[in-house]
Parts: sequence; C-alpha cells; structure tokens
Amino acid sequence: MTLNYKAASKTVKSYILKATVTITGDGLNGSGYYGTYDGLPHAATATVTGVGGVVLGQVTSSTTHTDVGIYSDTVTFLGDANYKMTSKVLKSYIIA
Repeated sequence: MTLNYKAASKTVKSYILKATVTITGDGLNGSGYYGTYDGLPHAATATVTGVGGVVLGQVTSSTTHTDVGIYSDTVTFLGDANYKMTSKVLKSYIIA
C-alpha cells in the first residue's frame, strides 16, 4: 500500500463455459458403420473426444439397418457438466 491509495478488494465472477466435443465415426474412413451384409442389424457408432484428446466414450445411433445400402444415421452425445450436447450425421455402409 502506498500513501496515496486506500486498500480495496472486490468480488468478481469467473465463468467457465462448456467445451465442444468431437464425434468421429468408428467405421472405415469415419463412417458410422462399414461392413459386409450378414443379415444382422447394425447401428452407427462413434467415439466422443473432449479437451486434450481425452476419450469420453462412444455413442450409438438409435436406428439399425440390415439390408445392403448406404444410410445416414445421427449419433448424439447428450453433454454433461463440462461438455455441450452435440449431434452428428454419419454415413453407414452395408455392402454386398
């Protein structure tokens, strides 16, 4: 403290905002699913990555596909205390 100023203090608020995740399809070239027809239902899956590359887990689409084709599937990370909710549309491939 100097002679020209009084001591002072103030309470301030700090804000830490939720971070955004990265969703990457687990199939070939980032697809949601890539495989040969086997008669079984398949759903798109993806890995969810957070700050610093930490893996937060996997998400799976709510739809499944059995027949040969190319499909668009949505996977959703619901978010948590530190990360925002995020969805991504992935292509899924069942080939002959």
